[in-house]
Amino acid sequence: MLRQLLRTRREEPCASAPACSSELPSVFFTLIVPAALLALLIVSPPHALDLSVARLFYADGWPWHSNPDVVFWLHKAPKAVPAVIGLLALGWCATKLAQGRHLLTDDGCRRALCIFTSMALCGIAVWWLKGTTGVACPWNVEAFGGSRSVTDPVFSLSFAPGNCWPAGHAGTGFCLFALYFSLCGIRPRLARAALVFALLFGTLCGGVRVMQGAHFVSHVAASALIDWMICGAVAALFLGNAGRERMRLSTAAFVLFTAFWWTVVFDAPLFRDLTVKTADFSWSARSLAMTAALYGALFAVGAALATALTLFPKTLSRALFILLTAAGAAAMSGGLLYGMSLSVQLRRASNAPLPIIPNV
Repeated sequence: MLRQLLRTRREEPCASAPACSSELPSVFFTLIVPAALLALLIVSPPHALDLSVARLFYADGWPWHSNPDVVFWLHKAPKAVPAVIGLLALGWCATKLAQGRHLLTDDGCRRALCIFTSMALCGIAVWWLKGTTGVACPWNVEAFGGSRSVTDPVFSLSFAPGNCWPAGHAGTGFCLFALYFSLCGIRPRLARAALVFALLFGTLCGGVRVMQGAHFVSHVAASALIDWMICGAVAALFLGNAGRERMRLSTAAFVLFTAFWWTVVFDAPLFRDLTVKTADFSWSARSLAMTAALYGALFAVGAALATALTLFPKTLSRALFILLTAAGAAAMSGGLLYGMSLSVQLRRASNAPLPIIPNV
């Protein structure tokens, strides 16, 4: 199975040399974007959103936590998947080594080592951060009958009580990002399939632990971002010399990221509401759905606007993008630091309440 995945096919020469010789996604999407999103989660975690989602699965306890079928099939059994893949990667390397191949010069061995090293480092990093950031699990916080308060992650070199940030079980799936990075350049379709599988598997593993009261949603997101950056960095170390050319940021990717950025920064007050962390505060299911729909609509508008701007002359397009991005950053800074922004003034003028209601 692993031999079929790692076998390098002969490719027909193509007209686009950069696209054919590219081994890895751009550094922008591998490190810069996830690092910025992770910093946002650390500086201003969405505590209100975390508490609200957790309350959907809490009923004087965590019934999913004591369900034996869920514990076995969705918590214990999935741990075997990365273990088996890691052992297959090591077995591949051992076979090639017995055949007299050099591990760092044989392309298949380098990719197998990349897979194993990436998954191992993901596990070590998540284990270390869980033990040192001091973030409590939902079943230990006051809002759900515990004694701990909801806190932001604090980084130190010593272990601290909490052991909950980032989500460890979610990393069972997200560490499989290593397959995507290792298959880039040689099996692009299989690489995309591996990416989808890692995202779905990691979300399933993390979602189960959220339902059991072991983690908040933001813990799962942090695990995904950390594992993505580790897998990307290890792939660059092992496979970066295989293709010096790098894919340029495509117009579609630029439009989507810009729309996401505008969605966040132009509605800073709503983002502030997501970070409320008082134990007596909660979003209702209806409010969560309305907020998701609102963000979806804002994202669609931003994507349409960004697409329209790409049709302008290059100089004018760049100037408008810079102007709008700077305006969004200023609006977000004002909203987060001073509690003021255009959208707040509009809400006050129209006496429209924020789409949040206390838990009843």
